[in-house]
Amino acid sequence: MGLDELTRDKTSRGWLILLVSVSLVLVLLATALLFLLVVNEFTVEFEMNGPAEVTLEYADTYEEAGATAVLRGSLAFTDGFALEVQTQGKVPPLCLGEYPVTYSAAFGPWHGTVTRTVRVVDTQPPEITLFSNPAVYTRPGQEYREEGYIAVDNYDGDITDLVQVTAGEGTMTYTVTDSSGNSAVVIRQIRYGGAE
Repeated sequence: MGLDELTRDKTSRGWLILLVSVSLVLVLLATALLFLLVVNEFTVEFEMNGPAEVTLEYADTYEEAGATAVLRGSLAFTDGFALEVQTQGKVPPLCLGEYPVTYSAAFGPWHGTVTRTVRVVDTQPPEITLFSNPAVYTRPGQEYREEGYIAVDNYDGDITDLVQVTAGEGTMTYTVTDSSGNSAVVIRQIRYGGAE
């Protein structure tokens, strides 16, 4: 066997050893990756900034608080690493109702969502304003002559036509309820006086 053949044989063996070593490293990396992907059980976890359910009074402005998300493993990456969060859903101004705001995040095949519920409600009662007309007097024993009134609601607007008027002993009671079920009651003390 000549010198050239020996050199070629050693070179071939060297390449073979290198190839086997690289293959082993790749197998180990693939095994570790498989462990991380399958055994580690990754999950996407969220934390909302603020409560999951928000009740907002009509005409108030909704301030988006946002959320954070991490990809967390059961065995490795237990501290998790931050993911970008996408926000979908809007709370329209001046509209009563229930509106979902959804936060989503993903990393490869792992993804998750969480939803905040925003309820826009009207809890403010209407306002009844009584007019007083000094020129109008009611004589004792006679029927009351209405001096006038108006009812306004923050959501429904002018609801004067919904006012119920009830006569009492020396009083008039004015009651109105808006479309959200909020009621207002005002009592007028009847003025008895001189000639009309």
